[in-house]
Amino acid sequence: MNLFYKNFYRYYWLISLFTLYLFFRNYQTFLDVSLLDESGYLLLSRFNPLIYPGGYGALYILCYKILHQLISNSMQLHFFAIIFLTWLPSIIVFYFLFFRKVPAFLCVFISWTLMLSPYIAAFDWWPRISHFAISFIFIFTIISFKYHFNKYKFLLFGILVCGILSYARPELMLSVYMLLGVLIAIFSYERIVQKKQSNVGFTKRNKILFSIMTFVFLAFLLVWKNPLKNTGRAYFALGQHYTFNVLRWENKDMTYFIRWPEVFEKKFGKSRTFKQMYKYNPSETKRHVVENIKHYFEQTYRFLPELWMPSILFKISATIKYIVFFLIYLVCLFYLGLNTYWQQLKQKVIDNFFYVLFFLIIATPSLFASFIIYPREHYFIMQLPLFLFLIYLLIEPFFSLKVKPSLSKVTLVITIFIILILTPNISAYPRFNKFDRYEQPNYVPYIKYLESLKIDKKVNFLTMEFLQIYLPNNYAYATEFFTKKPFYDSLIVAKDINLIYLSPYMENEPRHQSDSTFKYFMNNYSRLGWNKVQLKDKTGYLLIKQELLGLHSLIIE
Repeated sequence: MNLFYKNFYRYYWLISLFTLYLFFRNYQTFLDVSLLDESGYLLLSRFNPLIYPGGYGALYILCYKILHQLISNSMQLHFFAIIFLTWLPSIIVFYFLFFRKVPAFLCVFISWTLMLSPYIAAFDWWPRISHFAISFIFIFTIISFKYHFNKYKFLLFGILVCGILSYARPELMLSVYMLLGVLIAIFSYERIVQKKQSNVGFTKRNKILFSIMTFVFLAFLLVWKNPLKNTGRAYFALGQHYTFNVLRWENKDMTYFIRWPEVFEKKFGKSRTFKQMYKYNPSETKRHVVENIKHYFEQTYRFLPELWMPSILFKISATIKYIVFFLIYLVCLFYLGLNTYWQQLKQKVIDNFFYVLFFLIIATPSLFASFIIYPREHYFIMQLPLFLFLIYLLIEPFFSLKVKPSLSKVTLVITIFIILILTPNISAYPRFNKFDRYEQPNYVPYIKYLESLKIDKKVNFLTMEFLQIYLPNNYAYATEFFTKKPFYDSLIVAKDINLIYLSPYMENEPRHQSDSTFKYFMNNYSRLGWNKVQLKDKTGYLLIKQELLGLHSLIIE
């Protein structure tokens, strides 16, 4: 590695940070709070970390809690997590490729396209725990490659890395079991069949680090228990995602999703696990799984080329993106020669067998989750290391083609210039869920409005969203009662509700439309002592009890 490359790799992170700035400039004008899983992790960070269930991403929640000491405003902390975890996988993938002697211009390009791709930058919808997990998985593989870990050292440290990260991404505990099985199988084969001693090759520093990581993992296991322990999330995941398939089959809109518990119970009774689902209704379970598998392959076909041609920049079909890739591939293959390519590819696969196996084991739990639960797009992130590494192996023989050093430098400079010119602003970024477009924030203006009121009384806040997470602790949450009938008497009066955020989904929900007390309330809220606050061009609105507003009793229609 010549001096040019050494100097470049030391300073690339500054270029990467600048592209991040270009992408997220004026983010507060466009970026909304997600109000889904990511907001839920932020909410749990308010509580004692010792009570976190391991399966709820306890390590990730703990990181939020620590950061909360530095960034006290919950909304700004949420934005920091979204932006930082958009950048982190991108910069680490650069170093992952760079240390494997991938041409610098290609490292820069892949790092940049990855940051802009829906694998990483779907910041409005996907939780960031997978971004968090794969970042440290890549860091581990960089270190293992740089310091030439043998197979035993690689597997032993890999088991601990996955074990610790399973407290962010619970299914990685399955990877721990699989890696442990591989380790035992190799050890047994060498000792019993080959009759030879197994060399772990730990240095003194390795032993210290391994001991520390073992202690951390065992401490997590003691405090937070096994992350695979059923804490009820399996029921929510299966029920909600089965309902996603029902939406597709019956061509229903998102309003129907609110009723997922009754949709699920209608077909599967009181089932709480996949095994119970299958036992209760085998045919419907098979239909669900077959649909998931079909959807997975369709979605994978569409998502994979996002690695080299993200849709925010290349508004062309996935098929054309594949054609572009294979045309370039065939040109390189012609210049290298098929026989030379094949020999180098075989050797590279042999040399990297354990890396391929490791990334495959990392990807397997999310693959099964895609088949059994639903191919949610953010599950793909855990399969990203495998996809990326296989593409790297496929094109690695081409790096032996002779290129003049001066041409390499010019290509790198041109690549950097291009990414600085073409990096878009998030205002152009589309939502990747299928129900909305990413435009200006819906929820942030309401959060800021409520903060401006400086209410110090207890607020019993009725909402299906997670708005209270970004508000002071005196805002109590009552979402679990939202769809119960009768709406006015048993909810508004009985629960002393004095603040409501009403989205169109809830206002048009069939149970509310058939509830006379809901219609009564909506037609008479002003006479009953409520004010309506609807900020211009924003979805949904607030209904606020006048006694809560005090001097701020101002109706904004």
